[in-house]
Amino acid sequence: MNITNTIDGKIFSFAYEMALEDSLAFTGFSSIIRKNTKAKNAVRAYIDSILGIKDIEVSFMDAAIFMIKELSANSIIRHDLEFWHIQSIINKTVKYMYIMSYGNPEVRKKFENAHCPLEVTLVHNAIEDLKSIERSATEVEVQAEAKRYLSEFNVRLLKQPVTKNTFSDTTQYKLFQEIIEFISKQKGIYPIEYSYLV
Repeated sequence: MNITNTIDGKIFSFAYEMALEDSLAFTGFSSIIRKNTKAKNAVRAYIDSILGIKDIEVSFMDAAIFMIKELSANSIIRHDLEFWHIQSIINKTVKYMYIMSYGNPEVRKKFENAHCPLEVTLVHNAIEDLKSIERSATEVEVQAEAKRYLSEFNVRLLKQPVTKNTFSDTTQYKLFQEIIEFISKQKGIYPIEYSYLV
């Protein structure tokens, strides 16, 4: 049976389509990427891995690297597609699938290690949260960590924004995820949940 024709497949497809439109608005890429079922299946494998549906483990980077290789073969989008777009498609699909955890702590726990989408508004929100943590934290280590992350933001993220790349330089993305994990821990939430706070 074709998994896209099951209700689970349709729910996933709905979340994936929303993520495509949200991530690729104004680029014209969504119709091209939509036709690439291998790229879509990579995101589906990552979601299935998060939910524990399959025995195989697929990480965010596994899905991202596969999508990059698959989509880079398309000469129309090869030079304009950035890691920024790929992470957005994957992480926003996860964000929309996370909705199923509403009222279900067991499902919520499965998303514990899911990433937060890297978005400009979330970067600015994180900066404000780091400043607040630095000012109000009672533990010296937490204050020092917030100060260090603020410095990292200024040096590595804000002065060197995400640009076109060969998809191998994910330094900014990894730093952002590390910072979101730190802030989320202070707030008592999961990193994926941080994207709902803005």
